[in-house]
Amino acid sequence: MRDLDLNLKTNTGSGDIDISDGNGEVSINTGSGRIDIENVSGKSKINTGSGDVNFEGSGEVNINVGSGDIYVTNSTAKFSINTGSGDIKADNVTIAGKSRFNSGSGDTEVKLQESLNHDISVNSGSGDAVIDFNNNEISGEITMKASKEHGRIDAPFEFDKVEEEENGRNTTVIKTVKIGTKDVKIYVSTGSGTAAIEK
Repeated sequence: MRDLDLNLKTNTGSGDIDISDGNGEVSINTGSGRIDIENVSGKSKINTGSGDVNFEGSGEVNINVGSGDIYVTNSTAKFSINTGSGDIKADNVTIAGKSRFNSGSGDTEVKLQESLNHDISVNSGSGDAVIDFNNNEISGEITMKASKEHGRIDAPFEFDKVEEEENGRNTTVIKTVKIGTKDVKIYVSTGSGTAAIEK
């Protein structure tokens, strides 16, 4: 689909979906299949039980995958991105509203195109959770969490406070710091991987 004002809603049991060059609203629900969306602006809501999703565009983006990888590139949006079992890789993204990237069991990596002006949460249950600031300014209230026994926290700065939280047999390490003057909340968390912030 090319050069269209979109108001697209589709439901399918299985099959690949490819959409490019449009403005408006996209709503996709499929049981299994690959979804490719390129150069789309507006409100995108994508749900698939199993299959990879590739997204490039802008606006408000909501992607939920049961099992599969999610790739977001060269996009400016308010993001809500979730996969139950798979990786999330967001490359050269600009956060245009409070955003969340979450994987149940996989790596979650977000590389920023610009410095943050909105809250962001990057999480993984059993994988790495990484924000790469890509040489942009790091400023905000930062909270990083990881399992004491099975995880690790890695950052290019010192923390103001280090705490431990007991939860049954597990202990979570929580490290916090305020950097700069921005009123932005930055949250990076993993269960049994590395929670990292990179310059």
